[in-house]
Amino acid sequence: MADLDTRSTELSIEKVKSDAKFFGILFTICLGVFLFVPIKFQLFALIGLVPSGWLLLFHGSTAISMSLNRVARRQFQIAVALVVPLFLSLYFIKDATSITLQGVVGDMSGPYLPGRLIQLGLIALFSWAFGDQLNREHPFRGFLIACAVIFVICLKGYYGIHWEDDDVTERTSSYIDEESAKQSAATGSYAGQFLVYVGVSYTALLIKLLRKTKPKDGVQPMS
Repeated sequence: MADLDTRSTELSIEKVKSDAKFFGILFTICLGVFLFVPIKFQLFALIGLVPSGWLLLFHGSTAISMSLNRVARRQFQIAVALVVPLFLSLYFIKDATSITLQGVVGDMSGPYLPGRLIQLGLIALFSWAFGDQLNREHPFRGFLIACAVIFVICLKGYYGIHWEDDDVTERTSSYIDEESAKQSAATGSYAGQFLVYVGVSYTALLIKLLRKTKPKDGVQPMS
C-alpha cells in the first residue's frame, strides 16, 4: 500500500520512486482500458484511472522534490501546490455554456452565504488540525491531500448528489438532483467554490506550518 504519511521527516526516496513507478504502470493500464473499451465499461476504468493518476502525481512530485536542493525544492513545491487546484478547477467549467463571474461565484454569495461561511469555518478547522501532520521538508504533500479531498467533496455537489435522513426508517439515503447538476455544469459555479475552499484550507495549513517551523526563543534555526 502506498505511503501517504505526510509527517515523517525521513522519507525514503527509494520507496517514493517505487510507489511512483507502480502507480505510473497502473495509470497507464487504466488509461489504455479507458480509451479502448466500450463507453458502458469506461466507468469501471475510471475507478482505477482517477486514484492511480492522483497517486502518480503525489509520489512522482515527491520524488522530484526530494531530488532538488533547498531553494529549488521550495519553488517546485509552491508551483505544484498552486497549479494542481487551478488545473482541477477546469473540470467544473468544462461543460459551462457561458462563464461569468456571477455564475462562478454565485453560490458563495447572497442567500447561500451563511451556509458557505459555516462550511468555510469547518474546512479551516479541519485543515488547521491536519496541519500537525505536515512534513517539514515536503509540506506540499499535505496541501495536495487537502486539495484532493476538497475536490471530491465539490464533485459530489457538482453532480447533484445529496443525502437526506428518513425519519420513518431512521436511515440516510442518497439521491441525485439532476436540475441542480445541470445548473452547476452550465454556470461553472463549483469552480469558484472549489478554489475558495482550497484557498481557505491552504491558508490554515500555511499558518500552522509557519508556526511549526518558527524557531523557539533561544533556539537557533537549523541550517
